[in-house]
Amino acid sequence: QTSAGPTFRFGLWEAGPGGPLTQKAVYQSPGGLLDGALRTRSDQNGNVWSAGVSSNPATGALDLALWKHGPDAVLADGFPKTWPANFQSLDSIDPGLAVSRSGSAVWVAASKAYPNCAATDLVLLHYDAAGVLVSSSVWHNSQGTSVAGRAVALDPSGNPWVVGYSSALPALWKYDALGNLAPGYPKTTPEAFH
Repeated sequence: QTSAGPTFRFGLWEAGPGGPLTQKAVYQSPGGLLDGALRTRSDQNGNVWSAGVSSNPATGALDLALWKHGPDAVLADGFPKTWPANFQSLDSIDPGLAVSRSGSAVWVAASKAYPNCAATDLVLLHYDAAGVLVSSSVWHNSQGTSVAGRAVALDPSGNPWVVGYSSALPALWKYDALGNLAPGYPKTTPEAFH
């Protein structure tokens, strides 16, 4: 959602059955110029989780951000949670988001960019229901080329699976419920993305 002036605020909208969109909440970081979510998931308790980007006015960096809104669309205390300076440009904002049915485990995967470096790494963040960071892992390939996670899904055991790319090849990562990469992963295919 664009506000007056060159800033962008995060807007949470609800689409009713056959009805118009209704704005439920708006968030703008204090002094920030950009807040926006690209992925949204709900848990069985009616909480709405969103992953995206928030500009950091103190550093000028683009932080990876996680929001949690309650069933009443009120932002939960202590949110958003941010992972500092994750993105180097708007073109690299690409988080994946998975939330367990109970909302007790939240996983965010994204590319992690570095200043003056063209290659990105895969970052996987695991939060609990209160937004406490449980684990984090960063993976880079041996070729020193870009890696990114585009989507995250949880299997019935709560293990996160990440789909993305490594060296422009489709890639699949499997992690355990503690955030450890499973042996033999990632798997890549010889068919490059076009």
